[in-house]
Amino acid sequence: MQTDNIFTNQSYRRLRAVLLITAVCCGIVSATAQVKEPAQTGTIIGSVVDDETGEKRPWCNVTIGEGTTVARTDSNGTYVIADLAPGMYCLSFRYIGYRAAKVDSVLVKASDTVRVVQRMVTALSVYRGYADSARKDIAAGKVRIMVVGLIIRAEGDPTPEEEKSVTTKYGFVYDYTGCDLTGQGYYNQVAKEYLDKRNGPGWEERVRAELEALRKSHRPREN
Repeated sequence: MQTDNIFTNQSYRRLRAVLLITAVCCGIVSATAQVKEPAQTGTIIGSVVDDETGEKRPWCNVTIGEGTTVARTDSNGTYVIADLAPGMYCLSFRYIGYRAAKVDSVLVKASDTVRVVQRMVTALSVYRGYADSARKDIAAGKVRIMVVGLIIRAEGDPTPEEEKSVTTKYGFVYDYTGCDLTGQGYYNQVAKEYLDKRNGPGWEERVRAELEALRKSHRPREN
């Protein structure tokens, strides 16, 4: 009986030692698992505001480059783009009624947060600028009628010099370098109001008639 007790006590001590070692090892593993790797990504946060009023703009689309939308401002005009690999980014902002905006060279570093606040200019402000430009041209005596795109002249059409000789009699020249149809509309509206007062009703028809007469004069005469 005494021998059995000795073996029982020794077995108990061995078992207790094994359990203690196991508990210590588990604790070490658990502690190691709780040590997280440093974050390898960064975040861009910011807001979108009206350039004139400073009011925040909700539901504005934010994209990286010209890609698909990656974020949208919330009801408070703020946005978050998370889990970005370190590098340089270009952000584009689009919002109905506002001119599209772009921010180049946004540097994102690992474990870092970059703040980008974008001020948006309303389309009305842009077009208002066209109207102001027309008034300045009127004051300077350099009125234009803006036309979309570049003109391709066909054989027999009036030359640029001939066209200008006609239009300058009416106080303007044609400008074929524009590409913003809505903005040009604002410019032309102001310019034509001035030309209506200067030339009287029907001046556009008279200009077209004179240009057509030049076009006909260039055609070969039939025998």
